[in-house]
Amino acid sequence: MVYLPKPVTSKENEDGGDLNSDGVRYGVTGMQGWRRSMEDSHLAVTQLDDKISLFGVFDGHGGRGVSRFAAKRLPAIIRETEAYKKGDYVQALEQAFLLVDVRLREAAGRKEVEELDAPDPNGPPPQPMAVPRRVLQRFLDRDRKEEEEEDEEIDDVDEEEEVAAGEAPTEGAEAAGGEEKKEAAAGAEKKEVVKEAEAPSAPQPSTSGDGDKACAEAAKEPEDIELEDEGEELVVQLSDEVADGEDGEEELEVDAFLDEDEDCNGEDMALVDPSRLTRDPTPEAQGCTAVVVLVVRGEDGEGPRLICANAGDSRAILSRAGQVVALSEDHKPENDSETARITKAGGFVQHMPGGARVQGDLNLSRAFGDLRYKKPENLPPEEQILTAFPEVRTFALKEEDEFLVLGCDGIWERAGNQEMIDFVRPKLATALAETNGKASPLSQICADICDKGICTSMSPQENPGFDGTGCDNMTVVVVQLKAKLSEVTGEKRAAEQEAAREEASSKRAKAAENSGEDAVQ
Repeated sequence: MVYLPKPVTSKENEDGGDLNSDGVRYGVTGMQGWRRSMEDSHLAVTQLDDKISLFGVFDGHGGRGVSRFAAKRLPAIIRETEAYKKGDYVQALEQAFLLVDVRLREAAGRKEVEELDAPDPNGPPPQPMAVPRRVLQRFLDRDRKEEEEEDEEIDDVDEEEEVAAGEAPTEGAEAAGGEEKKEAAAGAEKKEVVKEAEAPSAPQPSTSGDGDKACAEAAKEPEDIELEDEGEELVVQLSDEVADGEDGEEELEVDAFLDEDEDCNGEDMALVDPSRLTRDPTPEAQGCTAVVVLVVRGEDGEGPRLICANAGDSRAILSRAGQVVALSEDHKPENDSETARITKAGGFVQHMPGGARVQGDLNLSRAFGDLRYKKPENLPPEEQILTAFPEVRTFALKEEDEFLVLGCDGIWERAGNQEMIDFVRPKLATALAETNGKASPLSQICADICDKGICTSMSPQENPGFDGTGCDNMTVVVVQLKAKLSEVTGEKRAAEQEAAREEASSKRAKAAENSGEDAVQ
C-alpha cells in the first residue's frame, strides 16, 4: 500500500535569492516519486533578518501535516527565542526545535496540522489500488473498535476527574450519557454500511500484462464507499476518460494494483486510495525529520559562518573548493549514542530487514512530532525515546566555500556526500555561465539530482539490481554562496574523484553486508 505502480516524476520547483542583495542564491525541487503521497516540505528564507538566511528540509512520515507545520512555523519560532535576540544562534536553534513540539501539542497546532495534512485539490490525482471488499470491511471494523476504545478511555478519565473533584454524575447525567453512547454506537453502525463494488467470478489474471477483463470491469465503475457519519468517500471514483482508456490514458485494470500472488478470483473489489484510508492527521501519528542551515554573514567582529541543526536522517553538506564538508550526521536508531538514549528512556531498538527501528516502527531516532513516543511528564525532551532536540554544529565560512546541498534521506540513498559534490559542481559551473544577463535557475540542478536518484523500476525482472533504494519522496535544496567556483588543480580534482569512487564502493559494500546480516536474522 506504500508504493505506486508507476512513480510521479513531476516536480515542484522554486528559485530565489540574489548574491548581491541576499548573499545567497538557491534552488529547490520536490518530487513525489514512487510513494503514494508527497510528505516532504522545505523552507528558504533569504532574509531571516538583514544578516542571516535560513534553509531547511523536512522529511515527513505518517502524513505531511507536521512537515508543513515545521516549515511554516520554524522561522518565526527561531526569531522569537530570547537566544536569537541575544545573538546566540546555536541555543536559538536548540530552543526552537523543542518549541515546535510544544506548539504541536497545543489545540491551535493540532488544528493546523490537520488542515495542512488535507489532500491538495491541485495536486496529483489519486493513485488507487484494488482492495477486496472483505479486507476493507475488516480495516473499517478495526478502526471503529479502536475509536470506541479511545472514547471509553476518555469517558473513564472524565468520570475519574469528576469523582475526584466531588462531582459525581447524577442519575439524569448517567441517563444522558447512556443516550450519547447509544448515539455513538448507532454512528459506528453506519460505518459498516458499505456499498459493494461487485465483481463477477473471473479467471486468473493474465501474465502478459493485458490483465483480467472481468476484474477490470469492476475497477472501471466502482461505487462509492462512504462513512456516512463522516461523509468521507474512501473509494476512488474514476473519470470516464481514464476508465475507458481515452485521451491517451492506459486502460486501468484491477490486476495492475494487485501483488503478484493475488488475483480477483471472484472477490468483491474496490479501488481505494490508501493514503486517504489510513490518514491520521495528528502529531501523535505524524512526524518529520529536520535539517536546517543558518547562513550568518559577518557581525560584531565575527566572520561569516554556517550553523547547521539536524534532527533525524536528512542531511546537509558544503562544497569547499570541490571537497565535501559534512555539516550534519544522520541520527539512526543503531547509532550507539541514540541506542543508549532510547533504551535508557524505556524504549528498544529492533533490528529488522531494511535497518534498525525505534520500537520496531521508526527508522530514525530524532524528529518533530510522533508525540506517542514523547512523554514530557516523565523525562526532559532531549532524553525521551524519540527527541526533537537537534545536534547543532558551527562552521566558519572560508573563501573557497562554494555551495550547500540539503536533502531528505531519499536524496542520499543512492549518492554519497562526495558523489553529490562531484555531481553538482560541474552543473553549477554551467549554470553560472550567464545567458542574456541571467544565470540558469538552480532548481534545474535539483531536478537533475532527483532524476539521477530515482529508481527506474521496482520490478526484479526489469531492474535486476534493485535494492529498495530510490523509491522515497525526494526534496533537495542547492544554495550558492559565491559568484565563481574556486580554482582546483588537476591533481586535486583526480584525488577528489578517486575519493568519491571509494566512498561509493564502501557504501555499496556496507549495504550488501547489512543485507546479508538481515537475511541471516
